[in-house]
Amino acid sequence: MFLFPLLLVSFASATLLAGPPTDWISGKKGVFTHYLDGLQNNFGPNSLNQNSSWSDCVDAFNASAYADSVDAAGADYAVITIMQGTIHMIAPNDAYDAYTSYPPGIACSRRDLILDVYEALAARNKRLMLYYTGDGPHFDAQASSGLGWPEAPISRANVPLLFAQRWANVLHEYSTRYGDKISGWWVDGCYAGAFNYTEEKLAPYHDAIRAGNPDALVGLNNGVHHPIVRYSKWEDYTCGESNDFVEIPSSGTVNGSQWHTLGFLGSAWASPGLRYNASEMRAYVRAVTGVGGAITVDVQLFRNGSMNAQQIEVLGEAFAR
Repeated sequence: MFLFPLLLVSFASATLLAGPPTDWISGKKGVFTHYLDGLQNNFGPNSLNQNSSWSDCVDAFNASAYADSVDAAGADYAVITIMQGTIHMIAPNDAYDAYTSYPPGIACSRRDLILDVYEALAARNKRLMLYYTGDGPHFDAQASSGLGWPEAPISRANVPLLFAQRWANVLHEYSTRYGDKISGWWVDGCYAGAFNYTEEKLAPYHDAIRAGNPDALVGLNNGVHHPIVRYSKWEDYTCGESNDFVEIPSSGTVNGSQWHTLGFLGSAWASPGLRYNASEMRAYVRAVTGVGGAITVDVQLFRNGSMNAQQIEVLGEAFAR
């Protein structure tokens, strides 16, 4: 198996600590969408009761419909998952295929959905951010082993530095491919407690992201914690994962990072329903953005690329200026 050199993530990290300007996201609103094999390709409401190969599923995604929903919500940006837990990625990646030994088109889609979504959003003057993870395809023994974390399907108590370096090489390929098309990254599963992530192990992700775009925002998620604070020296904005929309910042920054929160509008992540009405959401959004904070709201995404119309309607009112 061909192993990509670890030199890709050995940049001079100390020179990158200053971070990029975060002005563009201050006081802004975005939508977050889970696009995953287990949701949009697994007989259920998000998949519109359809199932196929992963590549065929990605081929069926209408990027224009996706961007239309973002526009209707009045969002400034959208975040979409590249992957989560399983082997399936929404765009080709040679490094990933080499590490995991999966043939092209099996784990990674043949279509570059990231590029197509970017172009559809850019046509509507919306920014694109991407979701990545710090625990990789941990449900799959073959992929985890190839990436240097063979214990991942059983016990993920201590992430190896080798895994972080190899997984960052996969990220590096995406980052350098898209460059400044990607405005920021929300990297999940970077837990200090459960996975023993340290600043040393987080550095490769930061450096891989900045290799493609020196102005890309970096967020590294340590789970749900209140109050929302900066987690790592490598991040520019707080991931701010939350199970509700309650916390209100006193200013737009916290410990040198842009204050940002992410929560779900439906009954759960990627689910239908409304936990808050338009008036409640509007009041919260105004309280957050009024002091320069940023807010991203998770909504239900369907296989065809459209989003839950009821949720988008509520956001259209809540996000209205």
